[in-house]
Amino acid sequence: MSESGLLTTSIQYGVVARSLPLSGKVLKGYLDAAGTGLGIGNPNVEFTPNVSACRLTSDGGTARVFWGKRNGEVAVTTAARVMDPGRASSKLVRCKVEDHHDGIVNEIALDSAVNRFVSGGADGQVKLWDTKTVVCLWSSDKQLQSLVIDPFLKVSSALADGIIAGALNSGDILLWISSRQVHSDDFSSPASFAQYRIMSPISKGQPSLQDAFIPKPQPTLLCVRRHSQTTAVLLIGYSDHSFFYRVVVDLISGKHETTAFGDPSFGYNSIVEPIFAAQPDDCSFIITGDLIGSVGIYDWDTPQTSSSVVPTRRLEAHEDGAVTALAWSSVVLATGSACGTTTVWDALTLEPLRRFSSPVPRAAPGREVGGVSKIVIEKELLVIIADNRVMSWKVGQVHHRDTPHRSKHARANKNPVPKGQRMHILFFVDTQLIKRCRAIRSA
Repeated sequence: MSESGLLTTSIQYGVVARSLPLSGKVLKGYLDAAGTGLGIGNPNVEFTPNVSACRLTSDGGTARVFWGKRNGEVAVTTAARVMDPGRASSKLVRCKVEDHHDGIVNEIALDSAVNRFVSGGADGQVKLWDTKTVVCLWSSDKQLQSLVIDPFLKVSSALADGIIAGALNSGDILLWISSRQVHSDDFSSPASFAQYRIMSPISKGQPSLQDAFIPKPQPTLLCVRRHSQTTAVLLIGYSDHSFFYRVVVDLISGKHETTAFGDPSFGYNSIVEPIFAAQPDDCSFIITGDLIGSVGIYDWDTPQTSSSVVPTRRLEAHEDGAVTALAWSSVVLATGSACGTTTVWDALTLEPLRRFSSPVPRAAPGREVGGVSKIVIEKELLVIIADNRVMSWKVGQVHHRDTPHRSKHARANKNPVPKGQRMHILFFVDTQLIKRCRAIRSA
């Protein structure tokens, strides 16, 4: 939420924790999907085990948690002043029973520009919801494949432009376009959507014996944007696949053009991270990480070609495993690996600036090592999430060891950690990173 507040979610427990990343303190109590309040702060006693999807957003000091459950229910938790040290109050709003999905909620997509969100479920339906009331405003028809339901695995939206997209388990992509403003208060007519079906970008050739041992690529990323007045553009990435695809759809004729990005000489993509331009003069590019630890940077605005688009820049980021997390700012690029290590690179020269070891203790032989699942860059603050631990690092000055004299009472209460536990706060200064930051800012 800011440099002094962090929200982290656990699908396994169905709770959201509140913590202070620069001090390592975890605030007592969790936001859960059952509406029981913050409780006693023990997720092993108070948890919601049927959560299948969760998304977080914040507006000032108010946090909103969007829950999707295995029974098809959709709910929203709103907590004002969520980072207050005391027990912040929360409010849970559930959807109506008749608005439930008929299966597991696989994905929830938020749109920061409007007060709406989209969900996709195992029932082969995509639903549009109102954030405040959690009322279903629109629902698509159920998708079938050979009389069997074809579930939606990924959904995306650009509701300010009236666009909703969903990727099916079969590989096809559905695109819905509305001529009306989806974020308007009087939006309620499902007939205002026009549907376009896009066949799977992955070539469906004759399967061979070798293909029987290769896992079927599953969509891991789906982004939709308005390209022009008459076209929309899709970005879709897959697991166990060397390519990601750009699909430009003509909204008048329904035709589409597909461009493949990737280099089959390297490993399968493990993560695809889009960096879209915020200003008209900026450029858009895509950063990918693969299973062998390398990172590729692609020019998103490359013209349509018959062959695949290769990366403009590539670097060997990690030697200890696949790239599982990516974060970009105008100053640095951060990459995380499956073994828990994180490396910070210069955003212009791609030279390594600092390497962080895994915050997770060494696993016992035969047990899986926790990898980096998320990296957040907020100005000069870096937050790394690996397994169930959070590590934060901020550029700053080293504090002097000589501290002013304190009273006996102040020294006794300076460490709020309970007896039997110890908390270590480490301050690092990277002079090379500071010099590069100042040089970029002065330029």
